[in-house]
Amino acid sequence: MQFLVTTDLNGIIGKNTLTSLRGVADANLDTAEDLALSELDPLYANFDIPGELLKSGSSRNDMLVRMLVHITVYYLFNAVEDVDIPERVDENYRMQIKNIKEIASGKLSSTLDTLTNDETGLPKSNYRWGSDAARDNEIF
Repeated sequence: MQFLVTTDLNGIIGKNTLTSLRGVADANLDTAEDLALSELDPLYANFDIPGELLKSGSSRNDMLVRMLVHITVYYLFNAVEDVDIPERVDENYRMQIKNIKEIASGKLSSTLDTLTNDETGLPKSNYRWGSDAARDNEIF
């Protein structure tokens, strides 16, 4: 795995289930994490996702770890029949995808490191904060 460590999955997926799903030489687990990382694409425009993914240990963003754990587990369960997938795995996946979309659109705040605009030094954003230009009350 690139970003996640096996202990991140504790409490999310049972040890025996993980052992049976991870595949030979962790092939299924690595593929599941790669697919989970691809779900972060909407965040690349405004957040330093490559920088976040380089972090390790306690410096990793907890929110990013949580999102990737749930999405990775969802993709890991693609190796079994649909009837064997717990409903909570699907619900957690859908919630994390919704969170990613809302963070990317600016509807949900996050603790991810933002990219900065080279000209202004302010965080990059395609969100408009504010309103219409002030009116001057001149009638003519």
